[in-house]
Amino acid sequence: MNVGVIAIQGDFEKHIQSLERCKAANLTVHEVRTPEELETVDRVILPGGESTTVGLLMQRFGLGDALKQAADNGMPMWGTCMGMIMLAQRIEAREQYTL
Repeated sequence: MNVGVIAIQGDFEKHIQSLERCKAANLTVHEVRTPEELETVDRVILPGGESTTVGLLMQRFGLGDALKQAADNGMPMWGTCMGMIMLAQRIEAREQYTL
């Protein structure tokens, strides 16, 4: 199983280290920063970080649209902290880019 960790900003290295300790689960872990790298994984984790900055970078480099398309096609996604914000359908009381 190929697992991608969005590696734009934040605590992605800790997520990668934790996943790499799960070798019994037959995982291959990939850092994902571009739409092309996203195409190499079966599922993705959006780790903690600064949601405004990550959102702007995702928009600028096309990763946000690629993630939306992957979700529409059924790719499993999991978010922690900032990742949960990015996966939210709406954010109350502020303007925020979400997937």
